[in-house]
Amino acid sequence: MWRSIIALLCLTALLTACETLYPYREQFDKSSRDYNKMVRWSELNQAAVNYADKATRSEYEKHLAAARGVKIADFRVKSVDYDEEKKSAEVLVEFDYYGPSGLTLRTVEDRQQWHYVEKDGWRLTSMPPAFQ
Repeated sequence: MWRSIIALLCLTALLTACETLYPYREQFDKSSRDYNKMVRWSELNQAAVNYADKATRSEYEKHLAAARGVKIADFRVKSVDYDEEKKSAEVLVEFDYYGPSGLTLRTVEDRQQWHYVEKDGWRLTSMPPAFQ
């Protein structure tokens, strides 16, 4: 019985230590990378659930209607402006995509605004790309 309790306490302490050892920048890089991959593979609803800030999620989901029928061919991260002190970041991404007709390759610029929320991690406060 005592061994189980001690093992559980050690595991809890280890997990807590791992979270504090994983720097904000690394957490941000992973969140941003995963989000852009989700957008790339047209998993926008899941991207909203995983990364859109709760305060703006319903507005984010309204903007998803413009992405119906869009097929993304590629994306490029153009710049990252990361502010450790404010725990915020701005990422400029270009997405190459085909509209519903599928005939013309287009490019849209997406300026992503990120901020860190305690207990929730990195959250996107900007809207999804404005596909035309």
